[in-house]
Amino acid sequence: MTPGKNRYIYSGLAVFSFIILFVISPDSYTHDAYNRVDSAWFFMCGKAWMNGLTPYVDFSDSKGPLLWLIYGVGYLFSHCDYHGVFWVSWLWYAAIYIYTYKTALIFLHSPLKSVLCSVIMTLSFFNSWFHYETRAEDFCLLFLMMSLYTTTSTIYQEWSEKQTRRAFFCLGLCFAALIFIKFNIAAMQTIFPLYLLCFCFRHHTTIVKPALYGVLGVLTIAIPFITYFLIAGNGEAFVQEYFFNTMQTVSNGNIVTEYVKEWLAVINNPATLTLLAVIITGSLLMAKHLKQEPYYPLVTSLFVFSLTVRHALWPYYYTTCSFAVIWLITYYLSGNHFILTVRKTAAISALAVLFCFVSNIFSDSVFRPIFFRQYPEKEHFYKVSAIMSQTDKPTLINACCWEYGYGLKANALPGGKYWTLQNGASPAMIKEHREEILSGKSRFLFVYHSDLLKLANLSLPKLQSAGYHICYEWGSDNNRRYLLRRLSTD
Repeated sequence: MTPGKNRYIYSGLAVFSFIILFVISPDSYTHDAYNRVDSAWFFMCGKAWMNGLTPYVDFSDSKGPLLWLIYGVGYLFSHCDYHGVFWVSWLWYAAIYIYTYKTALIFLHSPLKSVLCSVIMTLSFFNSWFHYETRAEDFCLLFLMMSLYTTTSTIYQEWSEKQTRRAFFCLGLCFAALIFIKFNIAAMQTIFPLYLLCFCFRHHTTIVKPALYGVLGVLTIAIPFITYFLIAGNGEAFVQEYFFNTMQTVSNGNIVTEYVKEWLAVINNPATLTLLAVIITGSLLMAKHLKQEPYYPLVTSLFVFSLTVRHALWPYYYTTCSFAVIWLITYYLSGNHFILTVRKTAAISALAVLFCFVSNIFSDSVFRPIFFRQYPEKEHFYKVSAIMSQTDKPTLINACCWEYGYGLKANALPGGKYWTLQNGASPAMIKEHREEILSGKSRFLFVYHSDLLKLANLSLPKLQSAGYHICYEWGSDNNRRYLLRRLSTD
């Protein structure tokens, strides 16, 4: 295919990804800023970094600095909403769709079928069973798709020593990027360089040079962050907070017993069981068409799925497995019986997009703040914003609860390192969180529910005795929320 034609296809996929995200992304102009958790959390971290606070010292969480840098760039584009993140995520998904197309083209040998494969993959990328907010998994998906394409093209299309070195450099880049976003997803990605190493070994190709290129790829991403850590003096804090503390939050029993229970949860959940069945079926069907390395799709896909199962507390964790659905779609489109025309492609694409729109926008599982829906929470969100905006550069601590984005419109910053509490926080983390609250250094406290305060041996009277007073409250008696303000900070 000529480079010019490729450019047209890539541009078309970029436009397509823009349309999808503009309609269904909570970060887009079609949605309001309330009803957030993870995206508000990451945005606060990116904003704090862009405002001069030091990661893992002045604020901390269980995610890596590359994710915060992404959200920081979004903040620089737009300070008091998520529209800047929308533009970043659009570029991200444009690249995801392009790599999906390039991967499909390896097997389909038809630009038209490969474009259709990319479009249909929308149903996997934005499956409402698993996907709602733009999260870390969305930004990790690009590097998983890059790894899939790079490994697949090397094995099935362009195997040579030069291509192998280039592939390992790219895989090293992807691994390091994932390390600095969410390190457990980096562990999932290792199946691609490991499989390619085995492939080289079986074909009696040296693995020394490719491995060195892989290390070079890792260093290309890692060195800028390491340099920053050395300058900022937060390298030790990064290792402690991101790796050791995060591991403490996810390990709370016998790993084998927990893992068996997690697999049972997969089997008993129709959504995850369906995803697993689709992945296995597609991989096995593709195996019948592959003359070499027939079980590459199955091995790589099941490896990622098996690691995703570990500590998969929420459905959105399975977004990382969405790339593996490509095998079933590719198999179906590769049949000689499937005669495709431009008109048929447009019709199937329109149906896929329409289904994606309807299933996401009208899903009952979330309170999506799309423009034509008005939830009571919106009124309270803006009243809280108005109160916090009366203070110049307000600081906020979410007392024993998550970050919900209530300080977004007021451009609030974290009121302490543990300005919000992670799932499974260790006793030491809870203790420091409590001390930060009682120190009074934060101007505002948000309480999602007074019962949650018991986790840190706190209560509303204790917060009031520490100098805070309730300036706004809302919700039912059983689910009362509070905004507290300290009139002066020392």
